[in-house]
Amino acid sequence: MLTKSPTPITSPAFTLARAVAIVLSAALLFSAVSCDSAPDGPATPASSASLPSLSSPRPAARILTNQVGYSPLSPKKAVVQARAGDTFTAFKVVRYPDGATVLTGTPVHDGPVAAWKGWDFWTIDWSAVIDEGTYVVECASPAGAVRSHPVPVRKNALVRDTLSDVIYYFKGQRSSGAWDKADRAMTFEGRPGVVDVRGGWFDATGDYGKHLSHLSYSTYFNPQQISLTAWALFRALRALESPAGGDGRDGGAPPDPLTKQYRKRLLDEALFGADYLVRSKDPRGSFYITVSGRGPEKRPEDRRITAKADRHIILTPETKDKFRDYGRERIAGDAAYEAGFREGAGLSIAALAMAAARGGAAGQPGSEGYGVSRGEGDFTAAEYLAAAEGAFAFLEANNIHFTNDGEENIVDDYCALVAATELLRTTGKPAYRAAADRRAASLVSRLSSWSAGGGGVGGGEEAGQGRPAYNGYWRADDGDRPFFHPVDAGLPVFALLDYATVAGPEERVKALAAVERSMRFELAITGEVTNPFGYSRQLVQSKDGASTRRSAFFFPHDTETAPWWQGENARLGSMAAAALLAARALGAPGAAGAPDADTAAPAVDEAKERRELAARTAAFGRAQLDWILGLNPYDACMLHGHGRNNIAYMFFDSWEYTNAPGGICNGITGGYADEGGAGIDFGLRYAETGKDDDWRWAEQWLPHAAWYLLAICLE
Repeated sequence: MLTKSPTPITSPAFTLARAVAIVLSAALLFSAVSCDSAPDGPATPASSASLPSLSSPRPAARILTNQVGYSPLSPKKAVVQARAGDTFTAFKVVRYPDGATVLTGTPVHDGPVAAWKGWDFWTIDWSAVIDEGTYVVECASPAGAVRSHPVPVRKNALVRDTLSDVIYYFKGQRSSGAWDKADRAMTFEGRPGVVDVRGGWFDATGDYGKHLSHLSYSTYFNPQQISLTAWALFRALRALESPAGGDGRDGGAPPDPLTKQYRKRLLDEALFGADYLVRSKDPRGSFYITVSGRGPEKRPEDRRITAKADRHIILTPETKDKFRDYGRERIAGDAAYEAGFREGAGLSIAALAMAAARGGAAGQPGSEGYGVSRGEGDFTAAEYLAAAEGAFAFLEANNIHFTNDGEENIVDDYCALVAATELLRTTGKPAYRAAADRRAASLVSRLSSWSAGGGGVGGGEEAGQGRPAYNGYWRADDGDRPFFHPVDAGLPVFALLDYATVAGPEERVKALAAVERSMRFELAITGEVTNPFGYSRQLVQSKDGASTRRSAFFFPHDTETAPWWQGENARLGSMAAAALLAARALGAPGAAGAPDADTAAPAVDEAKERRELAARTAAFGRAQLDWILGLNPYDACMLHGHGRNNIAYMFFDSWEYTNAPGGICNGITGGYADEGGAGIDFGLRYAETGKDDDWRWAEQWLPHAAWYLLAICLE
């Protein structure tokens, strides 16, 4: 039960006694919150913004929140992390620093999460607090009150307080200096040729290479990297330009004038990415997939355009200072060095089409919107478009030759759909409409159902009763293999939502119906087990096949990517972006199952159900951002420079590579020693593992920041 307290009234005569009371109240609150720390599990280094020292004695419980802030109308959850047997009888939300109570209620006992170190969880919903301000959540128990750190509530909290730093992070990752000079005359490993591939962004904290994608050997798990970054910057700009709809269909609703400088910087960074993509395109084919920052010393003269690797290597003390052999995929000719749709080419084409749409006469100095919504980088609109159209035409005829297994799969579908959608939006050409319709139909056909059957893995209440336990998941192949992805899991839904804005009426209905079915699956599997944080769960299987299929929190360690596995903050950002955009479409006029504006209203129950579905979808999306920003069992904000307990990247126990403000680390994983990904771990150090494993949790990577940036611009 929640009780919202009346707004306290203060006397115009602000007495000395009142002032002293406020100071004492603030001091008590600060002393209470500053002693909160972790009940169990490995400690993580505190950032300079951290209130407690994690080496201090640990109390029995603590209250976890998003550490950066909430918007007034967004869902607001706090989680009490405790031990078995702890009880919490009531909570209250108090304004900081004056201590006025604004909300009271009763916490809900969720209980433990299987294999999560014995922690016991209680949840607090304080969404009813909608006034801007700073608040502390306090929970009563027989052992005494537990209090959160102060947390702000204010309009556009995440855009206002974090977007600038994330844009600066990308600017800091720009390839420059001696490396950029080397890239102006780049050579290939294993074949002749010299090309100019200057520009682009370094991939990660400790990787000075530039990659459209990697993991091509794993078939279903290509992450989008530089390609995603360029596309996401353009897409975030579009979202800020049309704040009500996020998709450019606001009917002229103006952007928030306070985002003008952010829009300038987004455009500048996006065009910088587009310039790199033009240079990295083979005039006769696709895009060079990687410029390798080879060698332990990251010397500019060691950089090469390399062929696609056929394995991933974990470094040891003996190999970390040597050149490594990552092997080579069994792909011949130019395709060994260039990207197919699923290897970054699809989103690269989309980004170039978006760049072309902003150039030309409207992109010249003196034109309306120049430098804010219109502009050209080192190339003209015609050159951006020529690169996009040339690559698309080439891959439409040749994509199959770029795949490691000779077959297209769901990753090709959603990447090619994004490309065709943006080419259609920019040019209006019927050929791109036909291509988009074809890819969307293929993607929609991949929605599947699966039952674990009697005694099988997986589960759900209906398993073993002959009814589907999992309805509406994406299948990755032509069978029933589930699509799960550590980086871009939300991209199938996002691709369909963007396609729906340019599709014909019949195709739009089908696309939105698929989005709804997919989001219902995501909500169902996320709520299938005790899950106090609302962490996006997934249907997974290991490389041994369908016999290992099950639902899980984290990406397994024994998939086709092995030994590569890491934290999933990019996946969470992609799910947040997809869910926040989907929530706007679900129940909107013309959506699948929703009434058109000029038809009679549906039954009250149906309309209410659709509003509830949209609200649940939005809350699901926001929960993923909350996890990244500190509402997680490690009380760690994973956006560097914000919140507390930012993790440090310690390469072989050194500070040779340092994380940057505005970047996001890889994140929390399943248990280190559990191949199937059960359990939970974060921040294990070289002293514990004896190997180069710190990166799995602590290293920053372009896709995390790219998806986060897009998601907060859609919130």
